[in-house]
Amino acid sequence: MAFSSTFHKKIIDCEPGSVAIGYDNYDNNLPEPTLEMTMELIEQLEEAGIEVHRKTLREHNGRLRWFEGEIRRLQKGEDTI
Repeated sequence: MAFSSTFHKKIIDCEPGSVAIGYDNYDNNLPEPTLEMTMELIEQLEEAGIEVHRKTLREHNGRLRWFEGEIRRLQKGEDTI
């Protein structure tokens, strides 16, 4: 889902032990923030001491599906999720 610039504060105020962040990978056509905004949110939460589990993250404009990212990582010889 898309979020405001103060969304991280609302999450931090809830004092979660951890959160999972990922994009819509079930084609529900949910609004998605850019990858840059998502990574900024993750950084803000981690700086606040919250453990972040990264789920499906992808380029916003290219709309890569999760398996396409996995295939690219495998082709590059990188570890997968």
